[in-house]
Amino acid sequence: MQVVPPPDLVAAIQSETVHIPSSTITRVSSELSDEYRRGAHSRQALRTTEHRLAYLATRMPATYSASLATMNELKRVSQDFTIESVLDISGGSGASTWAAAEAFTSVTEMSVVESDVEMAKIGQRLATHSQNDAVRRASWNVGDVTSLSSLPHHDLVIISYAIGEIALADQETLLREVWEATQLLCLVIEPGSRRGFENILTARSLLTRMGGAIIAPCPGNVACPMTDGADWCHFSQRLVRDAIHRRAKQAALPFEDEKFSYVATAKNSVRPNLQSRILRSPRKHRRLVSLDLCTRSGRTQVQIPKSRADAYRLARKVDWGGAISDEIALTNDGAA
Repeated sequence: MQVVPPPDLVAAIQSETVHIPSSTITRVSSELSDEYRRGAHSRQALRTTEHRLAYLATRMPATYSASLATMNELKRVSQDFTIESVLDISGGSGASTWAAAEAFTSVTEMSVVESDVEMAKIGQRLATHSQNDAVRRASWNVGDVTSLSSLPHHDLVIISYAIGEIALADQETLLREVWEATQLLCLVIEPGSRRGFENILTARSLLTRMGGAIIAPCPGNVACPMTDGADWCHFSQRLVRDAIHRRAKQAALPFEDEKFSYVATAKNSVRPNLQSRILRSPRKHRRLVSLDLCTRSGRTQVQIPKSRADAYRLARKVDWGGAISDEIALTNDGAA
């Protein structure tokens, strides 16, 4: 399913970027891409106002789309709870805050912590354009996320595209504070690169050791079958580019695919509906669908022939990153 940035978010971004020439946005966006490819952190890459505005035009919609995809999945697998408060750690310009308000309409209280003073100011200005009361009234706090303490409790706590920018020695301290502040769910999102997945594995290990129950994307607190370095777990969300985004990237295609890795853990009060996860794009042939799955017993290849009519019809509809029932995942007609 494609994500279309909401009109109020598009208008908010335009309000910030309208006074800077398109040629400047394009040039600086290219510089940002080069910085990120070289492994630079946001603190290093977003060094000027122009860089921050280029980030709004090109990266904020993409991180919004990944955040929305993960939160929609949380909503799907855990339907017996209500998210009323959200804490966005290292929230940047507020992409995950906007996504949380979109996914969980029950949210009434939102808080953002961001270390970059100027980015926090931009995020606050963007929020004034939101049609969602909780986004507009969100509390913005400037502070170094590696030295946080006594965070207020929130139902959902998010760390989006930030763990990889924190020294390994500080990650456990931060995650302990975050877990203490979590009342229901904790969500960690990273870029869908090998390095991003390694950061997710670190967060996954720390959160489960503290008592977290994994609810997505893994089918429970099972051993990860992708820790040997040969492959990595990541997903993709297609984002429809708005006019600002296309001009900034000089893009011919009207969309882009944002790759991301994530892990979501729950406190004991949450009882998720765990299912096997589709790790790659299904191979759909005329009379057969092949699925690459992460199940409770490990990674497996499942082939579903047309002769299994009900399972075949369902398998034809699923996509990369989706979940599928164990009745299908564990009934393998001809494993590859």
